[in-house]
Amino acid sequence: MDFLVTVSWTTASGDVMGRGFTVVRRLAPGETRKVEIRAKVAPAAMQCVPGVEFGTIKA
Repeated sequence: MDFLVTVSWTTASGDVMGRGFTVVRRLAPGETRKVEIRAKVAPAAMQCVPGVEFGTIKA
């Protein structure tokens, strides 16, 4: 299974001030991997919002 891992930094009202992502491919049940996500984030960011989608990601 593949995973798209995102992190968005938003204002208190939900406006996105930065976003980063990474794709983790072929992750088996019970398997773990370390990931690093980098993004440029505007100073107005107030909160961090994580997200994950899974399935088969085609290149």
